[in-house]
Amino acid sequence: MALDKKKIIQLTEASQGEMKQLEKAVNLENTIQLAEAIKAGRESEEELMAINPMLPSYLADIQKNLNFMLRTVSSVRTHVNNRSKELSGLQNVLK
Repeated sequence: MALDKKKIIQLTEASQGEMKQLEKAVNLENTIQLAEAIKAGRESEEELMAINPMLPSYLADIQKNLNFMLRTVSSVRTHVNNRSKELSGLQNVLK
């Protein structure tokens, strides 16, 4: 089976478009700010306990999960950036 350069170039361009959309879709500025606010709020444990005795541990779990998600998003952005560069290189070779 022969290499279909035209098809690969077309799919590469389409893939790069998808990657740009993905990068735009994972803008989580509000979530970053929320994680920072929770971190700052957790410093006053007595105040949290007065609201609800379960609140400190609940906020700790939320903060842990938000941080995990934000690290995952950062990793995806890195992959998108790296794969996009690779696909640009592939296009240059095939054109």
